[in-house]
Amino acid sequence: MYKKYFNLSILVVLMSCSNQVDEMNYPEAKKIEFTENIHGYEINDSYRWLEDFTSNDSLDWVKRQNKFTKAFISKNKYKKDIANYLEQIWENESISIPYKIKDKTFYYFNDGSFQQSKLMIKDCDKCDERVLIDPNTFSDDGTISLGGTSVNNSANMIAFSISDGGSDWRVWKVLDIETGEVLEDEIKWAKFSGASWENDDSGFFYQKYDEPKGELLKEVNESPKLMFHKIGTDQSEDYVVYENPDQPRWGWGINVIEDTNIKILSISEGTDERNRLYIQLNTGEKFIPLIDELIGAYSFIDSKEGILWFYTTEGAPKGKIVNLEIKNNSFVWNDVIQESENSIRSVNIVNNSFVINYLVDTFSSIKIFDLSGNFVQDLELPKDGTIGGFGGEIDDTKTYFSVSNYVTPREIYEINLDSLDVKLFWKEEIVGYESEDYVSELKFYPSKDGTKIPIHISYKKGLN
Repeated sequence: MYKKYFNLSILVVLMSCSNQVDEMNYPEAKKIEFTENIHGYEINDSYRWLEDFTSNDSLDWVKRQNKFTKAFISKNKYKKDIANYLEQIWENESISIPYKIKDKTFYYFNDGSFQQSKLMIKDCDKCDERVLIDPNTFSDDGTISLGGTSVNNSANMIAFSISDGGSDWRVWKVLDIETGEVLEDEIKWAKFSGASWENDDSGFFYQKYDEPKGELLKEVNESPKLMFHKIGTDQSEDYVVYENPDQPRWGWGINVIEDTNIKILSISEGTDERNRLYIQLNTGEKFIPLIDELIGAYSFIDSKEGILWFYTTEGAPKGKIVNLEIKNNSFVWNDVIQESENSIRSVNIVNNSFVINYLVDTFSSIKIFDLSGNFVQDLELPKDGTIGGFGGEIDDTKTYFSVSNYVTPREIYEINLDSLDVKLFWKEEIVGYESEDYVSELKFYPSKDGTKIPIHISYKKGLN
């Protein structure tokens, strides 16, 4: 969380360590007469010309600034010490929030020395961790990276995608989790796609574009197809599950509903957060529109005993929870948890309960509801901050979440949602930094219309 701040402040640090400051002659930046009326206020902006960053004046200014900065830093006697310190900070250990499928636990890990994080696995709670996928072995120069992953329902296979040189194009492969063997299956020309496994683990669904005829990275990609790949077969045998050539800008995502033949198709259009929903009641049947207009965002959460839960912003900009009941091939929508004054950041169903992350005055607030939508309790958190996680399967009692704030590096906790016992799973360590030495306070400042603007003031203990 700190790396982004160091790059911005390194020159300030170097200047504070130097006796050259009084001798510096900064490159001159011209001033112009420019006034703009914004919401009834006259704003003078003498440097508006710099917003045209491709102009000759702007390019020349940047060139002179870079030349000046590099000359100053190269002469500073503290440069090497600061570089060494920053290197220690950047090479700190990191892991992702763990997630469980069946009895197996998965997470990404980097001890700070790897170019890319490794995907780790624990085959049981008491088992030692082992490396499942190491993307550092994909290429000598590190240009081939690990993209998405998808573990099948039995947790004995994992589909994973690789990207070459940062391209959006993905090649999907399949790995046997027990043996570590990469199968012969290979899926090309996938883009903006995950891999959704069929209930019987016979294969998975993915989004594919036609192979480009022109330049790979320049050609416009349109009219994707939703495909199904059967494990152990060549990609040429994959078949189309859904396509719509009349809507070339549409894209697909699919949810396979557990213990049923039902599939939910989420249809996106460009970067619009709203989406359409179609449903397939039985394999091979036509997809039927559920939501056929862009009236809100709909995101599938989970299902149980024929009830499907969704997060939506339709009629609720801050988000609400609804369910879909399918009765005799008819569809009944019901509100489950109404929109509140606070926005929903994420929703999970774990331990047969909704775990909802609300944004309250810039902090996360976690509330638990039963599956009927009745409020159960607020979850007491180790500290205020930004919370993420709570993934898992619907019957899991144990899950993981992360906490961080302006003075606390990332911490990951394990929680038992039956007993509400919380224990620290992992803590980020920053060389030379102790969060206990700092304080962060939340204050509010009234704006012109009375709106309270939150302000975080962070400082070292003991400062007045």
